[in-house]
Amino acid sequence: MNILIVTQYFWPESFVINSLATELQNKGHTVTVLTGLPNYPKGEYYNKYGLFKGPWSEVYQGVKVLRVPLLNRASGGLRLALNYVSFVISGTLLGAFRKPKNIDVIFCFGLSPVTLCLPAIFIKWLTSKKLVYWVQDLWPESVSAVGVTQSKVVISMLGKLVSFIYKNCDQILIQSKAFTKSIDQYNLKNIPLTYIPNWADPFPNTEVPDWIKNLPNNFKIGFAGNIGKAQDMKTLIAAAEILKDQNISWVIAGDGSDKIFLDQEIQKRNLQNQIITVGRKSYSEMLPFFQTCDAMLVTLTDEFIFSLTIPSKVQAYMSSGRPMIASVPGEGARIVLEANAGLSCQAENAKALAETVLKMKNLSSVDREKMGKNGEEYFKKYFERSVVIDQIEKILKHQMQVSK
Repeated sequence: MNILIVTQYFWPESFVINSLATELQNKGHTVTVLTGLPNYPKGEYYNKYGLFKGPWSEVYQGVKVLRVPLLNRASGGLRLALNYVSFVISGTLLGAFRKPKNIDVIFCFGLSPVTLCLPAIFIKWLTSKKLVYWVQDLWPESVSAVGVTQSKVVISMLGKLVSFIYKNCDQILIQSKAFTKSIDQYNLKNIPLTYIPNWADPFPNTEVPDWIKNLPNNFKIGFAGNIGKAQDMKTLIAAAEILKDQNISWVIAGDGSDKIFLDQEIQKRNLQNQIITVGRKSYSEMLPFFQTCDAMLVTLTDEFIFSLTIPSKVQAYMSSGRPMIASVPGEGARIVLEANAGLSCQAENAKALAETVLKMKNLSSVDREKMGKNGEEYFKKYFERSVVIDQIEKILKHQMQVSK
């Protein structure tokens, strides 16, 4: 197959779409990615990339990457909106000219914003090829959940846009079963819906870096990934304060819009010995980091939209065989408990999180290891990369055959 992937986000930004593209290429398909200039999550263009210098064509592990100009996210607000709009414009106009001549099927990786699917729809119109859309974030729910707007008029307009996008797709994939009800209300043409979860890429074998060796010899709760408002640092900080005298270290590896807030609160509350921030680390350092921790933490604010999602941390933690503490609503907590891979508590409840951390600490190491193994087995059954990518490949082949 000649597969065109349309995504605003791609390598060197870290998302599952990177390995999907390379694995499909390794399976003998020809994969081309239409994307923008990498600037997530900090909002700054990555080294060697720029609005006026590109580069506009690259090869990533055999995958041809075609880039179009877009404004970087910068500090959010209006600039973030311009970032979204610029990809729609350049992806539609320039993408239409830069696309490969021979396309068998189009695949869109649907992170926020939902508008990133519009260039894929335009290319579908030009080529009469089928479009498969993998929904990662629900719209318009995501907009209201993060406080961008509560206007019923705006939400209604976004709902119409979402309906337009869905009806121009040929198959919709969802990363969480809990998405079904929400999507059904906008899926007015009853486009086929298929559950395709995310996965975690295999961890490379690597030596333990010095920063891990230098961590305190306390009971360690690990947290890895984006540090934004959705990740609810307020509750983590408050729980750490409650457990200040319990010889517990909260080790946070990551970066994001709330990192400054986190650092300020650590200083303000004198929690330097309890909460250790080590900054953003490479994926190759994650496995030894996870393995040195006694349990891994996943947190989200108690918003309805987040109750429908499976945080990507869940799959990564499971694959590493570490027990989890899930301070998340809905689907994420359900998966952890169904797998018997850890403990859960009410989201945005510092007292409940502190109690759950203590409960995990008081378990025997044998019991914690058993939880970790349970998660690893669940991951192999449902979230293994090869299993999920095989499903996507079958869907793409079916859509290609239908279009002939």
